[in-house]
Amino acid sequence: MFFLTRRTRRCLIYLASLFTLFIIFAEVEVQEPVKENKPSQKKERRITEVWNQPDPEDIIPPPLLERTRLWWGTNVSAIPTTKIHRHVPGWTLMDNAYVFKGTIYIVSDHPEQDRIPQIQNMISSGKPIRKEPGDEHRREPTDQHMQVITSRRALQLFGQYVKRVEGTSFTIYEPSQYFSTAFRFVAEILFGLWRTYSTLDLKIESDGRTTLPAPQRIILPNIIASHWRDGHGLIGRLLAMLFPSAH
Repeated sequence: MFFLTRRTRRCLIYLASLFTLFIIFAEVEVQEPVKENKPSQKKERRITEVWNQPDPEDIIPPPLLERTRLWWGTNVSAIPTTKIHRHVPGWTLMDNAYVFKGTIYIVSDHPEQDRIPQIQNMISSGKPIRKEPGDEHRREPTDQHMQVITSRRALQLFGQYVKRVEGTSFTIYEPSQYFSTAFRFVAEILFGLWRTYSTLDLKIESDGRTTLPAPQRIILPNIIASHWRDGHGLIGRLLAMLFPSAH
């Protein structure tokens, strides 16, 4: 014989109730809500964009190689020579300067006729200034810094093409000492740099409007990446404000 206590009876009642609910829900047919076939805006937009696109056969691919590379093959006369636009000791504006393995090359078959300045008047070695005997000689540039070569020599060095770098570049060849403070950078570099560059536009308006192209890059060959900012960060802010297109 088995005796049912109150707790046992309560458990049996709970089990019976759960079993009954299970049977009821098992017989009920669950129906999923019917989705209305509304037109999708994303699909319509994509279809419209596809229809508005031109025929792939009519698309002319951009001449990427023509923009990034300058080809001359074996034709020596097709090599662009360097042109000097402005020059005062320490500041030089030129077109078609070549850089190969860290050396700047000026290509000219007639240096005197093209008015190519002396290398010592264009750049220095970029070494830090030291107040000691022989420091001036140590800061003189060598063939590792800049050379003047002929077109035939350029063909031997560069080959049949070079990579083109579009836009205006500001190259500052000085050591990090000129970047120690914003005052020194502005007084000794920035003023002279812009004064020389602005001579290409003799019609700059009083509010500063000019037709000169903004520099695309500022090159610092002799400065480590972490040493061109002054302690207060003013040089970086100043360059970003004056030349926002440069990087």
